[in-house]
Amino acid sequence: MVFTPVPVEDIRANKITFEDFILRCFDRMDMVLPECVKSGNYEIIDAKLRLINSVSFFFNCDDVEFQKRLSEIINNLDKCKSWDYSYYKELTKWIELLSMKFQHMKVIGPIDTTISMGWDDGDVQA
Repeated sequence: MVFTPVPVEDIRANKITFEDFILRCFDRMDMVLPECVKSGNYEIIDAKLRLINSVSFFFNCDDVEFQKRLSEIINNLDKCKSWDYSYYKELTKWIELLSMKFQHMKVIGPIDTTISMGWDDGDVQA
């Protein structure tokens, strides 16, 4: 699968919706995940989550509980000393938080609970 970027003209002409943008960001994260796992560097996932969080700020800026949980996640990320799997585990909490928020906004549909990005806690890494 090859990622095809949306032409700037389509974005400026309002041919891409907010929902399309969010879905493309999540798709892009999913596409780079195997390389991130192989290299042990989750910087791209972090950058995409920060982008999604920034563009969706108007949906969650008044949600005190969301902001509290996000602050805890970011504080935990700041405490990580490298971009390794422990950093990724914190990023998955951010993905979960955003996904729950988007499901309530009907931006994305319910996520199948059998889908797992990366390793589960019990899996052994090579």
